[in-house]
Amino acid sequence: MSHLRISKESAWSPQIPKGKAHLIISLEPIESLRVLAAFGNKDVKVISNTRPIYPVGVICGDFAYPSLPDLNAAMGQLCGDTRFINATEEAVTLGHPILGNVIMVGAAAGLGMFPVDDEAFRSVISENVPSSKVEINMAAYRKGKELANSPIKF
Repeated sequence: MSHLRISKESAWSPQIPKGKAHLIISLEPIESLRVLAAFGNKDVKVISNTRPIYPVGVICGDFAYPSLPDLNAAMGQLCGDTRFINATEEAVTLGHPILGNVIMVGAAAGLGMFPVDDEAFRSVISENVPSSKVEINMAAYRKGKELANSPIKF
């Protein structure tokens, strides 16, 4: 888990206080719920990838992994806005499974939760990835923005 605080004023700590998150981004559905339980509140937005990573107890058959509709219902009890998107599936469609994280950043930007527009994102990506990878990263970022505004409905 990572914390990111963006503020025009000084922050006392880089850590988000319990119950004070504005946005939770998760690459795995159960992790969304776990983090939401600790840092969520009625105003927090949650963006979660749909791809489960099964714990050993589920793999062994000792436990069942909850369905996405059940997770959505549980999260709905803890916050007002939960969005599930198929980031991993879309990244695979783009030809690069690792782009799921860029899709999630795009989703946050699509909700207006990050002060990053397309050109700022392109500038940063251009400085940090080979030039041959810039356009695929931009495609993933734009796909995330699109998905955030058309999440999976239950």
